[in-house]
Order: sequence, then structure tokens, then C-alpha cells
Amino acid sequence: MSYNLDEASDDTPFKQAGPDATQVSPREERGQMEAALRASEERYRMIVQTANEGIWLIDTEAHTLYANERLVQMLGTTAGEIMTRTVLDFTFPEDEPEGRARIGSNLRGHFEQFEFRFRRADGSELYTMASTSPVRDATGHIMGALGMFTDTTIRKQMERALRQSEDMLRVALKNSPITVYQQDRNLRYTWIYNPLPTFTPENIIGIDV
Repeated sequence: MSYNLDEASDDTPFKQAGPDATQVSPREERGQMEAALRASEERYRMIVQTANEGIWLIDTEAHTLYANERLVQMLGTTAGEIMTRTVLDFTFPEDEPEGRARIGSNLRGHFEQFEFRFRRADGSELYTMASTSPVRDATGHIMGALGMFTDTTIRKQMERALRQSEDMLRVALKNSPITVYQQDRNLRYTWIYNPLPTFTPENIIGIDV
């Protein structure tokens, strides 16, 4: 069976040769493509919304264009509230110059990866590992920036607590007459504090019992 293209209209089915030919009109084909596109967009939207990283899309003035649910939770705000704010509204005053510089770098076309501290809605600290990049339109013009943020607050708090503990231990040892040392599993000396005249780091570090 043949098909005359000259007589085709938008709704005329395309007939392939053979008894088992499948008939699909251009309109039906467009419908199938649009359905596939909607399904793809829905999958993408689900991935973004359920990502463990906070995702933040801003314009050239740092106003929020999009923020996923994870970012909203991290900042302790609401989806409605964040859409009325800029990135700098969630920044401590002393960190604002760095925030402006990072955004400016993205808008000049640079990719960035860095640690940054945000101010949550309740005033508390949110430490993040940030990965940011410029966003371009179809013509290549930069229209904003996209950031992905991983919450590192707990790790930062643990590091701070460890430093404080070490500082307290150092102060206690400094004012104590005792000598403290550490050995590895092979009983080699690895560290000593308040060494004795005959028990110095030069004489014992790296030496076993």
C-alpha cells in the first residue's frame, strides 16, 4: 500500500506498507511526545525535591527563583517565605562580603566550590559545603546561578567541641606537674607533654618500650 504525502493533513494517519502496519497520526505522535516530556519533567522534579542536598536557583539580583524542600528545611523557613528573600537575607553580616563575592563570581561565568555559613530563620548557624555555577538561557546569556548545598553543621559542631576539649586539656596539663605521653599499638611513643629532662621528645618519639 502506498501513501501520498501531497494529500496528507495533520490528522491523516501515516500508513506503512504491509498488512501489520501501525497507523499513527501526527497529532497522536505530538500527544505521545508531550506525555513523555511531562513524565520526564515529573521525574526530574521528584529527584530535585527529594535530594539530600539543598538546591537554590537565584536570579542576577540574588532573588530566589526556586528552592527545594531540603533547602527550606535546612534554613528553617517556609517555601513561601524563601521566595520573597534573597540569598543575603540568610547571611550573617560579617559573611555578607564573601556571599556577594561568590555570587558575583558565578554571574561572571565561574564555577565555585567552598564552605559557607548561612543564618537560619531562628538566627542559628547553618554550615554548608557549597557547589555553585552560572545558569544560562538558550542564547548563552547568564540569567542567574544555581547552588547545591550539603549540611555540614553537625561535623562543624563536633570539630569545635573537639578543639575546645583539646584547649581545656592543654591548659590543664600546662598547670600540672605530671608528664603525659601517648603510645601506638606497637608501644612506640608518639606524643609527650611536660617532658622530663631525661624524657624528652627527641629521646623517645618513635622509640618503643
